[in-house]
Amino acid sequence: MTKRILSWGFLLLFMSGDQLMAAVPKSYDDKKQAYQHAIDSNDVDVLNEFIEEYKQTGWDKSALWHRDKLLVEDAKKNGSVGAINTFLDTHPDSAWYNHAVHFRDKSAYRQAKLINTLQVYDDFLLKYPNSQWHEKVEKRRARLLNSTNNTSKKIPYQKNSAKKSHYAEGDPERLSVIELDKPESAEVRRNQAALAIYDDIRQQQNKEKQAKQKKKEKRLALKRYCHKVKDQLRRMDEGRRWYRLNDEGERTFLSDTQIDEARQKLIDKNDKKCELKAG
Repeated sequence: MTKRILSWGFLLLFMSGDQLMAAVPKSYDDKKQAYQHAIDSNDVDVLNEFIEEYKQTGWDKSALWHRDKLLVEDAKKNGSVGAINTFLDTHPDSAWYNHAVHFRDKSAYRQAKLINTLQVYDDFLLKYPNSQWHEKVEKRRARLLNSTNNTSKKIPYQKNSAKKSHYAEGDPERLSVIELDKPESAEVRRNQAALAIYDDIRQQQNKEKQAKQKKKEKRLALKRYCHKVKDQLRRMDEGRRWYRLNDEGERTFLSDTQIDEARQKLIDKNDKKCELKAG
């Protein structure tokens, strides 16, 4: 059997499974093939794995562009301002940042029109002062404010002439004023209820998104771990001798039996979660 070489320190890492050595340096063709596979997958997790593995190679920048595109598309499908804000907060240097800002402002404007209260318009103007919908919101706010002022004007009414007046005869009868109930009061209450419902929905969506993100991170971590396990098994099969260092720093070569035992232990420990096959 062809002799195999690897340090004892590496062997301990294999047997513990807690840490694994780095992958073998890839050729240009290998990198290109891995890149194309990541792009074709249309999967954020796969792209993140590629970006992590090929940092500072030049390929990672293009993969970042495609990864962020997928994230923005997912946020747009979600349809909420919060989903877009999450992307903007976590990817401030993304090439898709301005595109996301545009869609975020557009979504916020649509929501403000739907709710149609002064408070919502004020919040929009405060949060998005540079939005291209800023002027439209100001106009809608002005119309709503003008409508509110017109319907809340005080109007006079004359007292019932049948009632005895305490004013002297000849004196002009004084008029009392009342404020009519604002016609928009019911609308305001409906809008407030809509805001409360929207807030509940948004909180629920955030919880679901956080739970989904945790699952994705866990799945990605497992993918990386299994990728390294399989890579280490491949390297152990390359036909090299392995050795360990004794207390004097001298190499003590391991037998093929010892190496095979270490390999089998690695397989047994990760067989189920990484779908390994003994052999």
